[in-house]
Amino acid sequence: MPQQRVFAVRFGWGERDLAVLAPVSDLVVLVDVLRFTTAVSVAVSRGAVVLPYGWRDGRAAGFAADHGAVLAGCLRNAPAVGRLLATEVAAGRTVAVIASGERWPDASGVAHAGPLRPAVEDLLGAGAVLRHLGDLTRAQLSPEARAARAAFDAAAPTLHDELREAASGRELLALGWDDDVAAAAALGADITVPLLRDGAFHAMTAMA
Repeated sequence: MPQQRVFAVRFGWGERDLAVLAPVSDLVVLVDVLRFTTAVSVAVSRGAVVLPYGWRDGRAAGFAADHGAVLAGCLRNAPAVGRLLATEVAAGRTVAVIASGERWPDASGVAHAGPLRPAVEDLLGAGAVLRHLGDLTRAQLSPEARAARAAFDAAAPTLHDELREAASGRELLALGWDDDVAAAAALGADITVPLLRDGAFHAMTAMA
C-alpha cells in the first residue's frame, strides 16, 4: 500500500488502508454506498448538516484536522466529487478514495465485528468517483484505482441490478428496503459535495 504514494490518485479498502493513505494524501474520499455516504449526500444536498457519529464527541473533527479535506462519495454524487478531484489533481494535489466495505461476524457470531468484507457497492461507488476524474494518465492513477474504475465501467449499464444482487443489497431487500437500493444506484442524482468540517459534513462551497 505505501507504494501507491508514487501516484496522484490512490484507492484502498477499509480502516487499515485509510490509516496508510490518508496521512500522505491531500484529499480523502470515503465511500459507503449502502448506506452511510449515500445518506450524507442526500441530506447535505438538501441543506442538512450531518454529524457522522451518534453523539458529537469530537472524533470526526480530530480526524479532519489530522488528514485535511475529507469528502463523502457515493454513486449519487460521483460526477460532482470526481470533477472536484480532477481540479485538485490538476493543481498538483493527491487523492485517496477509500471503499469502506463491511465486516464479517467475528468468531463468536457478533455481527460486524470480524474481518473486512469487501463490498461490491463500495467498489462501484469508488470506481464511479474515479471514472469522473476524467482521463488521467497511467502515471497519475494507481493500478488499484484503475481496477476500481474498470469495475464501475463494467457495471455502469446495470447499476441498480448490481446493487440489488450484491450481499448488502440482498440484506436490504430482505428488509423491504428496495427503495433505498434504488436511491443509492441513482448515478449523478446529487450535485453537492459533502465536506467534513468542524466534525460534521457540510455542503462544500470552496476548497481551502
